[in-house]
Amino acid sequence: MSGLLPSEGNGQPRTQYICSGAIDTDPVAGWLVVVKGPGRGGFRPVFSGMNSIGRDAGQRICLNFGDDMISREQHAFITYDEEARRFYLQHGGKANLVRLGGRLVLSPMDLQPYDLICIGKTTLRFIAFCDSEFAWSEEVID
Repeated sequence: MSGLLPSEGNGQPRTQYICSGAIDTDPVAGWLVVVKGPGRGGFRPVFSGMNSIGRDAGQRICLNFGDDMISREQHAFITYDEEARRFYLQHGGKANLVRLGGRLVLSPMDLQPYDLICIGKTTLRFIAFCDSEFAWSEEVID
């Protein structure tokens, strides 16, 4: 069985490939792909639970691509609720705003597959892996 494990890094994707019979990790629930701005073409995993977004390597989603308009810590949050199988986006209370599909994020908003998120000069496309058809809490049957 394989999965993804959060790892330490310096602006690199915070995942590493692991292979084990008994995995007690935080597997990927989706991805953010940079489609515009510094880091175009780069991506970052989104995990179950609350994911802080910022430039600092200690953030669960580190966007250290050179966009200084993104706060170092907690600029925004993406939350995946595995029980409800839903994603949410919320701001982190920083001066620079967060937009979802052109709409200002002032309170938690539903995040849908392929939505565009604008933070600073960076535009991200959200790609969901977990959804109504799949969750890590379910056994995969061939």
